[in-house]
Amino acid sequence: MGNSMIKLCIIDDEEEIREGISNNVDWGFHKIQLCGVAGDGDEAVRLCEEQQPDIILLDINMPGKSGLEVAQWIYQTDSPTKVIILSGYDNFSYAQQALRYGVTDYLLKPCRSSDILNAVLSLKKKIEQEQAEEKAIEHLKAQYDRNSLMLRERFLVDLMLKRSRDKNDMRANFVLHKIRISPSNFCVAVIMIDDGQKEEISQDFENALLMKMTVRNILEEILGSYAYEVFEYSGDIVLLFNSNSVIDNWMMERIQMVQNIIAENLRFTISAGFGTVHKNPENIIESYQEAFLAAEAGFFTGASVVTRYEELNINETEVFTYPMDDEKSIIESICICNQEKMAAALGRFIENIKKGIHTKEAAKSACLILMVRLAHLARKRGLDTVVLFGKSDDRLFETLDMKSIDLLHEKLNRIAVTIIGVQRQSEPNNQIITNTIQYVHNNYMNDISLEMVAQKVYISSKYLSALFKKSVGRNFSDYVHGVRIKKACELLRDTRMMVYDIASTVGYKSEKHFSRLFRAQTGMTPGQFRNML
Repeated sequence: MGNSMIKLCIIDDEEEIREGISNNVDWGFHKIQLCGVAGDGDEAVRLCEEQQPDIILLDINMPGKSGLEVAQWIYQTDSPTKVIILSGYDNFSYAQQALRYGVTDYLLKPCRSSDILNAVLSLKKKIEQEQAEEKAIEHLKAQYDRNSLMLRERFLVDLMLKRSRDKNDMRANFVLHKIRISPSNFCVAVIMIDDGQKEEISQDFENALLMKMTVRNILEEILGSYAYEVFEYSGDIVLLFNSNSVIDNWMMERIQMVQNIIAENLRFTISAGFGTVHKNPENIIESYQEAFLAAEAGFFTGASVVTRYEELNINETEVFTYPMDDEKSIIESICICNQEKMAAALGRFIENIKKGIHTKEAAKSACLILMVRLAHLARKRGLDTVVLFGKSDDRLFETLDMKSIDLLHEKLNRIAVTIIGVQRQSEPNNQIITNTIQYVHNNYMNDISLEMVAQKVYISSKYLSALFKKSVGRNFSDYVHGVRIKKACELLRDTRMMVYDIASTVGYKSEKHFSRLFRAQTGMTPGQFRNML
C-alpha cells in the first residue's frame, strides 16, 4: 500500500479468462502492477499473504476455497485489499454475502475488458484518495505531536518561571499535557555541558542539539518509568521531580550514572546541581535558581560534578568586593620582576574570587578585569602584546570560554610570568643598545665599525646587528651615517669650514663619499644646503 503503482491479482479457475484479463489490458499504462494470477481459492489466499495486493479480481466458483470464502478470509483478517467479484451467476444471495464481506464491486460474466478496466480504475482512484487522506492524517498527527511536545515543554518552563499563577488552570494543564509528577514537593536539577567543551565540539547548531539530545536520551533510559519531567531552558537540561530524602539520593545516583556513561563513551562531560525542595509550584523558580548555582560549582571545583545547593554554603547577605589590593600587589610584583611575590598575590586574588563569587560569569568577569590590567601594563612598558595575547587583543575574551577557575588561574599566571620574562630579557638588551648609541655619539668622528662596537659591549657582531635593527629600527651603519650627517649639517650652518674639512671632522676620509651620502639623506649637496640657510 502507498506505492505509486497499484498492485492487482487475478483469480479465476478458467485459464482463458485469466489470460484474457491479463493480456487484453495494458495495466502498466494505467500504473497498475499485475503481481499474480491463480486458478483456485487456496492459491488466492497464498498470493494475498505474499503480495498484499491493493485489488483482487475474484471468481466465485473455484476449486478449494470459493471466491466468497476468500473474500470472507480477507474481510476477517482486516486486510486493506479491495475485492471485485467476477461471477457467472446472477444470484442475489451471492451479492448479499459479497456485500457482507466488504466486496466493492460485482461483475457478471461474460464481461468486456473495458468493463473490468473501468471497475479497477474506479477502485484505484478510491484507493489513491484513501492513501492521500491517510498520508494527510499522518502528517497532521505528526504535526500535532510536535506541537503537543512543544506546548508541553512551554508549560513546564512557564510553571518553573511562575507564569502559571491560577491553581485551577495549572491542574487542568497537568491533565492536558499528561504531566507525570504531582503538583507538590518540587525539586529541580539542572544538567549542563561543562564549559570549554561545547565550544570545542559543537561547531554548529546541529551538533549542539545532538549533544543535548544524547544527554536526554541517556537520562531518560537511566530514570526509566520513574515520574519526572525533563525539558530545556536557557541552553541547559532541567529535571523536575517530586522529592523526599530517599528520592533525592536515588536521583543523584542516577545522574552520576549518566555522568559516567557520557565521560566513558563520549568526548564531553556534564555537571549537575540540585536545588532544595519546595512545596508550592510558585517556588519552583527558587529551586531552579539554586540548582543552576549548584551546577556551576563545577567551574570552581572541577568539571563533571554533582552538587547540592546546601553544599555551597552561600551567605546571601555578603557582598563581593573586587580584590583590588591583590591586583595592586600582582602589578607591583610584575614591575619589579618578582615572580614569587606575583604568584602569591595571584593565588590570593583567585582564592578571594572563589570565596566571594558563586557564579562563573562573575568570576570570569573579575579575571577579565585583571587580564585587561595586565595588557595595559604590557603596553605601558613597551612590551609586545602579540607575544602575550596572540595576534589580536580580542584573544583576551577567550577568558570567557575557560571551563574552570583553575584554568583561568593558570592563564593569568602564564601571562604574568611572560611579562616578567620579557622585562628581564629586555633590560640587559636595552642597556646594550644604550651603550652602543652612546659610543656612536662619542666616536662618530673616528673610524668605527659594528665589530669594534660589539667588542666594546661584549656580544657578537651578528647578535648586535639584529638587536640594533630590532630596537632602533635602522641598520647600525645607517644609524652611524645619520649621526655624522646631522653633525655635518650643524657645522655647515654654524661655521665657515670647508666641505672637505667638515667631511674629515665627522669621520669621512673621502669628500666625494661624504657628499654622496649627504645628498642621499638630505636631498641636496652640502653647498646647496649651506646656500639655502
